[in-house]
Amino acid sequence: MNAEDLFDVVFNDAFVFDGEEPLADPKSIGVRGGRIAAVSDNPLRGRETINARGQWVAPGLVESHIHLFDPQNSTDPGTMAKYVRSDLGKSLDVFLAHGFTTIKSVGDPVPELLATRVRLQSGDLVGPRLLMTGVGITAPEGHPSKTIYGRNPWYRRRAAGEADTVEEARALVTEMAELGMDAIKLLLQGACRCHGEPEYKWHGEVPIVRLKPQVVEAAIDEAHRHRLKATVHTFEQDRVYPRPEAIRNLAIVSEAGVRIVLGSDSFAPTITVPGVVTGMFGANSIVEAERMVEAGVGPIEVLRSATSRAAVHLERKDIGVVAVGACADLVMFQADPTQSITNWKDPLAVVAQGRVVVNADRAAH
Repeated sequence: MNAEDLFDVVFNDAFVFDGEEPLADPKSIGVRGGRIAAVSDNPLRGRETINARGQWVAPGLVESHIHLFDPQNSTDPGTMAKYVRSDLGKSLDVFLAHGFTTIKSVGDPVPELLATRVRLQSGDLVGPRLLMTGVGITAPEGHPSKTIYGRNPWYRRRAAGEADTVEEARALVTEMAELGMDAIKLLLQGACRCHGEPEYKWHGEVPIVRLKPQVVEAAIDEAHRHRLKATVHTFEQDRVYPRPEAIRNLAIVSEAGVRIVLGSDSFAPTITVPGVVTGMFGANSIVEAERMVEAGVGPIEVLRSATSRAAVHLERKDIGVVAVGACADLVMFQADPTQSITNWKDPLAVVAQGRVVVNADRAAH
């Protein structure tokens, strides 16, 4: 065999979930140059071969809603540098260890996001593909400016974009677009009530102001002008969760054909909240998947929400699928991931952008 016939990485004889359905027969998958170069009925040869017989290979998982940095403890350049030095790499590693090869930040400090993206692209950091919205656009004295970031003005200036007028909203969206963001994040806490209406309290505690409808409309229009999607946070604590009927609504809208994607809204695990278990990146996403099943969404549909459905949401045709030409983001499980979320846990191997980042067999030796 010629050297050019060798693949960089090969999974041989695996059961495959391709992002939509389990394939009928075992396949061998060849990776070359960061892309899936072959999906074959026959064994393939590679510089690194992963024995996948009897195992399941699926697209790398996608987590569509996280906050990568720490608004509680990063209060100045020194404490932010400490987080970046001591904890950022661990957070990225743990996503990979749980099979997540793409993550989307939906509200984090912009300078640190951009620096992290550069380090990931250069190989200085190893982690999942990082997509981002940059700041969360909100009203002055809105959420999260006055709530999550209320005691941290330094972080607030880096992670929140406050707009009270149509012009300010359009300028913020344009700034994020020119910085290379992948989407725009708006925070419409409490739906459409604004100035002059009855006081609205975030979680019943912190009075906040909401974005004006015309500001929201202008921001969305400007995002679309830049060919970016707008992600809009909205929430009414009396109407969303944890009421049982609200949880059941997830299955109802899924069955009605509404596209749902997996997102845990996790913050950095260095944050502490009295009486709350904040958990860990990656692990929280698996818990969210389990809750989706508990709400009545089938395991295979939840898996789609973390693969092909997420790719559609992110407008990325090159991820979330096992197909020739797609990005080589792959995860290998011991058992069928379409049957139970439990089978997502402790993946045996993970390939991110063509690079083997987890290999339980290699680690055992």
